[in-house]
Amino acid sequence: MIAILSVFGILSLILFEGILFLLLHQTRWRIFLLLALFLGGSVCSYGVYLRRSKVKRALAHVYHSSRAEWDSMHFNSTEGPSIQGEKSGKKTSGKNSLRLNFSGSGLSKDRYSLHRRNAKKMSDGAYIQNIDSLKAFQRRGELIKIEVNDAYEVKRLNHSHAVLHTKANARLKELSRRFKAKTKGTSEEDAYFVITSGSRTHAQQKSLRKTNSNATRGKSAHSYGAAIDIARIRTNGSAKKAKKALLEVIKDMQKEKKLLICPESTCIHLTFM
Repeated sequence: MIAILSVFGILSLILFEGILFLLLHQTRWRIFLLLALFLGGSVCSYGVYLRRSKVKRALAHVYHSSRAEWDSMHFNSTEGPSIQGEKSGKKTSGKNSLRLNFSGSGLSKDRYSLHRRNAKKMSDGAYIQNIDSLKAFQRRGELIKIEVNDAYEVKRLNHSHAVLHTKANARLKELSRRFKAKTKGTSEEDAYFVITSGSRTHAQQKSLRKTNSNATRGKSAHSYGAAIDIARIRTNGSAKKAKKALLEVIKDMQKEKKLLICPESTCIHLTFM
């Protein structure tokens, strides 16, 4: 943002001093304005130079956001046409949506090296390098579609695919059953959570890293088909009870060594075991 304002400042300065230059008739004042323009432009340019990395990130964000929007119109993946498991029906709208903020939630974060190690163990080392390998794993039955139920929905995905390893899918089903059991009989028993990421190819993970600092470097648990991200809870209530229920289930399953946790600023990453 600072870099963008600096560029805007340079353009505004040029325009303002250009107008003054036309209004003033004395030569010495014109020379003074030219010197001021040079010095001001130099200072602003130096500020942009110091923040060139932010400028690059800002431009990259605009590019990738536009690319993702284009892909969502024509494809359901950043790597090719829609494949089995990409489209998952959305639930009825009109419900309250609570973005999950895990600060102060008491969740115990697991080292990401454990996420990667257990994800690799679950998939027997099968790594989703590209879209072809993802399709091959689906044909062999190692990756299966995430079927929507009354406990969760899958958001339209642009940087991942709505498929999971069979073992991870079973854990997700268990998580959903226990979540619904916790909310049953409460004023928020209609609540469900929103999955915003599924399995990713290596290329998708690398692309996401450019615009999302939370995306891990190198190999991700998502690329073993063992991980999901949960960002929201939807319900007709306040979602506070549903959030508490979801966190309790996640904590319990973590203690039972059925999943690993990585709380992030706007979502929670779960790697199933």
